[in-house]
Amino acid sequence: MNLIQKVKDFFNRGRYNMETSNLNSILEHPKVAVTQSEFNRIQLNLAYYQSKFDDVEYINTDGDRKRRKMQHLPIARTAAKKIASLVYNEQAEITAEDETLNNFLNNMLGNDRFNKNFERYLESCLALGGLAMRPYIDGDKVRVAFIQAPVFLPLQSNTQDVSSAAILTKTIKSESKKNVYYTLVEFHEWVTQDGQEVGGPKARSSYDDVVAAFGQPMDSTDSANPGNGVNVWVTDNGDIMAFFRNNVLTDITFRLRGGDANHQSTGSISKSDTPKTALERLGKPYAIMRSENGTSYVYKDSNGDESSFSTQGNKIFNVTSTAETKQLKKITGLDKNQ
Repeated sequence: MNLIQKVKDFFNRGRYNMETSNLNSILEHPKVAVTQSEFNRIQLNLAYYQSKFDDVEYINTDGDRKRRKMQHLPIARTAAKKIASLVYNEQAEITAEDETLNNFLNNMLGNDRFNKNFERYLESCLALGGLAMRPYIDGDKVRVAFIQAPVFLPLQSNTQDVSSAAILTKTIKSESKKNVYYTLVEFHEWVTQDGQEVGGPKARSSYDDVVAAFGQPMDSTDSANPGNGVNVWVTDNGDIMAFFRNNVLTDITFRLRGGDANHQSTGSISKSDTPKTALERLGKPYAIMRSENGTSYVYKDSNGDESSFSTQGNKIFNVTSTAETKQLKKITGLDKNQ
């Protein structure tokens, strides 16, 4: 991903519009709570399950370098298939105490060949580590779609369950004699009765809320109407610069005391890390910037050059190196104002 695209993505992360923004990988979406290492684990398990191994390279008796298919035993597929048939098979029955509901279930599951399909998909569930089922309407019938691990991405989860998730569906269409590939991303999230996301964006702080927390600002770009400008506070822990529009806090920056003496850069972390591990590794940042798009942690190295990483929830969605920060400042002209 080039720097210009990183800048565009940085300002669009908070409320991603899938029609106007580009993702190199669905894992870059800030709502998706799947790390690159977990995604790689699923792909590795899939390779074992499908017996897809690299060719073996060898040198024959004439000294020629040759390649051949790897000879292997499909242990992963065989074990998963055997266990799946023991756990669930076509002889299984799903019943309900209510007679009307029981008849509905029998008709629905029978018409959809649920038992046969579930046994087949349970095999991949055991191999890859998970499986989801999504009911959908097909004409006047209710059917069940099986969602396998590579295309099921949790948004919120804990050790017990997954409370919300994204599901990927890939399709191919022929347009102007060319195959065009589309990926439909379905976000399945809990909402309140008025349509608001559960755990979604919270009400923003007002100017009065911030004054109640930090007192009157030391300086303001508009002393007559400080709730519609930039305000500065000086505290024992550092300086605070807050941006307000119509008395609503939009952005706030904390410049921490002693953070500029930490002399760290973000070169040792990546998007596969969690914010907690990144902060434990890097220590106290030089500045923390918060907005509706997320939180950014800024560090200065021994040369005074800045680098940063940005988070949303429990996920790092962007890491900007010192070189990229220099280039960004050059593009925006910020390097001339420091």
